[in-house]
Amino acid sequence: MRKLSMVVTVLVGGLLIFACGDVKTPGPEGSGLEVEDEVRAALQDLTNGGGQSTRALAGLAVAVMRQGEVTFEATFGRAHIDPAGKNDCALTPESLMRVASISKMLSAIVVMQLVEEGALELDSDVSEVLGWELCNPHFPDRAITLRQLLSHTSSIRDAGESYIIRYPRALAEVFDPADPDFDDRFQIDEESVDRGPGAFFEYANLNYGVVGTILEKVTGVRFDEVMQQYFFVPLGLSGGFNVAALSEPEQRSLATLYRKRDQEEVWHPEGPWVAQVDDIAEGIPAALPDGADYRPGTNGAQFSPQGGARLSLRGLEKLAKLLMSDGRVGDVRVLVPESVMELRRLAWRYDPAAANIEGYDGTLHVYATGPRVITGTTEGDRLFAGDQRRWIGHFGEAYGLLAGVWVHPESGDGVVFAVTGTAFDPYALDDGRSVLVPIEAQILQQLGSLLEVPEGQPSTKDSKEHEDLSTKDTKGHEE
Repeated sequence: MRKLSMVVTVLVGGLLIFACGDVKTPGPEGSGLEVEDEVRAALQDLTNGGGQSTRALAGLAVAVMRQGEVTFEATFGRAHIDPAGKNDCALTPESLMRVASISKMLSAIVVMQLVEEGALELDSDVSEVLGWELCNPHFPDRAITLRQLLSHTSSIRDAGESYIIRYPRALAEVFDPADPDFDDRFQIDEESVDRGPGAFFEYANLNYGVVGTILEKVTGVRFDEVMQQYFFVPLGLSGGFNVAALSEPEQRSLATLYRKRDQEEVWHPEGPWVAQVDDIAEGIPAALPDGADYRPGTNGAQFSPQGGARLSLRGLEKLAKLLMSDGRVGDVRVLVPESVMELRRLAWRYDPAAANIEGYDGTLHVYATGPRVITGTTEGDRLFAGDQRRWIGHFGEAYGLLAGVWVHPESGDGVVFAVTGTAFDPYALDDGRSVLVPIEAQILQQLGSLLEVPEGQPSTKDSKEHEDLSTKDTKGHEE
């Protein structure tokens, strides 16, 4: 999500705020600079915890898009927190943040680029690319495909946190029956529920460890370098999946993620901020051990394709522009229009009769080929109160980060937000009945006031495209 004018820096409550100074937000009656100032003040108050340190945020970055262009951008709080206050550093639109599961959309975009090149097929057995058999033993006659991996319908499971696979282990080893976690890595065959590839949804980070390995296999290049070549460099973006490979200025721009929680996962809202990841005071971690003889195509999971991307607010804005466009961002064409439509195509739909998902309490109804979809069809599956539009994007949640990139391509509306840490447990008051946790809902309530949220039924165009995407025939999965 990109800005149209010079950045103006103002000081509010002792913290730096960056905003599109002379851009007046069009749309709802009464919007414009006055409403933007009210939103800034409200977001600043949220960051400060309403004057209570126990409710504070470490940092907050937000942006709003109208008709495909950024009309509001602001950052609050700190990228680095020094208890003595001497080495504090303000969060800015260029601060690089570990954006957690938003990273998955970057991998999906690069998959589509390689599909365009003819190097990959979305609906073919991935075993043919990997060079070893990836198969759910409970469904030996059903292939696992890239589309299923991207949409979490492959029948692969995370088995706790064992999706974190470190060198020198190869990905093939964790899918070997001799692996102690092998039985937990796949959905099982149940008589009343089809949990096989293409039928059942279960969000699993390990899917993207496989995707990362496939990207390495077909390019012969390490995952972090593939992502630089296909995504970061063409779009002129700072950041990447390998902190050790970042330039010194990029490393200095890293925003540390924080929580007020100890190693036993006990929250201490009145205590100090505890750094979680990217604390540059502790040094820069190496992606691989010194002297590692890593062969691309053996374990792309090493580079955290499921959540390890570092992107700034400006980078997230460009990602949003790409998701809502025909594949072009400014003068750079990343994907052809057909590939963008493939990303948006629905790969899975909730079917109560088939019981093809567990949990989520009505907050997840469909999933696309990479991005998540917010349908607006129920109160729990809406980005804004009363908004019945279909939004495409992804959330990110890890190590204190709470973030989201969401676009409505038909109108050109979009929102980006990233919280870099909370003093409180953000899930303490979450009842699981909304796609948003409470602090996200508060942030989006403010951002939504800068958008014209329609009331009533979704637009005809929304409904028609939704129908087209959900019924178009594809191999390897049922819609």
